[in-house]
Amino acid sequence: PMLTAVELVLRQHPSFRSQTSVGSKVSTFVGPSPTLSLHQACAMGSLKLLDLLWEASCTSMDTRSVGWSLSNFLRSEPHYYHWEFIVSLLVAANRGNLEVVQWLFDHFSGCEAPADAFEEAAVNDHLPVVKFLLANSDNCRDENVVHWSDYVVTEAATKGHLELVRWLYDNVAHKISQDCTDRVIEQALRFGSIELAEEMTPPGQNILEYATEHAAPQVVEMMLDGGFLETNGRLAAETTSRIADKGHFALLERLLTLCSSPTEYMDRWCFAFGNALSKACELGELPAASAGASSE
Repeated sequence: PMLTAVELVLRQHPSFRSQTSVGSKVSTFVGPSPTLSLHQACAMGSLKLLDLLWEASCTSMDTRSVGWSLSNFLRSEPHYYHWEFIVSLLVAANRGNLEVVQWLFDHFSGCEAPADAFEEAAVNDHLPVVKFLLANSDNCRDENVVHWSDYVVTEAATKGHLELVRWLYDNVAHKISQDCTDRVIEQALRFGSIELAEEMTPPGQNILEYATEHAAPQVVEMMLDGGFLETNGRLAAETTSRIADKGHFALLERLLTLCSSPTEYMDRWCFAFGNALSKACELGELPAASAGASSE
């Protein structure tokens, strides 16, 4: 309604349209709040709003308007300028809004952003944004730079975004350390992506060496079939407790039968047996409850 009223007035006074100051004055009157920051606008996802904020911002101290407004500082105060680039980029990356990310790179220059921008995109499975940021990472010479850290890969794997992880290994494996790869293998086994774990496991090593108590049921089956848990009492006890929590009672029976008389890590086994018995009784799984009771 406000913009409609402005349009009606301008129709009655066409000479106003030719005056360059009219547009800025109208924008100031009907535009966004003077306290609206650029990163808040990025969360709204409107490029028109971003353009409006940018055009309303003065480029030097001499051209600042009377009264307090963030537009007085966005483009004329260096520290605030760089800070807004970083925070706005984090917001856009988190939302996966590639258009806003591109807008930021088109309008800012000489800025640097931490690897947190990669993380915000990766943990939310926004591969297009990750690709764009990689094209502007710290090994390029563009005006704006986003620094890289391979913990981004680990964080994405922890969230289960394994296709994004695979893409990173296919395209920037040279940027990823072996320590990071080891943690990614653990997460791949946690989510049951055995194929990905096998691809990343160094030659001569068994993928089960990377398995933890959080491994997916099919990985636990592999550990049982291969006798891997018979020689790792601590992992067997912790896995038994986790499998009980997950309600995989067929596997639980196998674990309890295999490890019915442990000789080490007794505190962990006592907890595992008690947890298994409690869970099995709660859900009416009599065979597993019987196995848990006999183990105790």
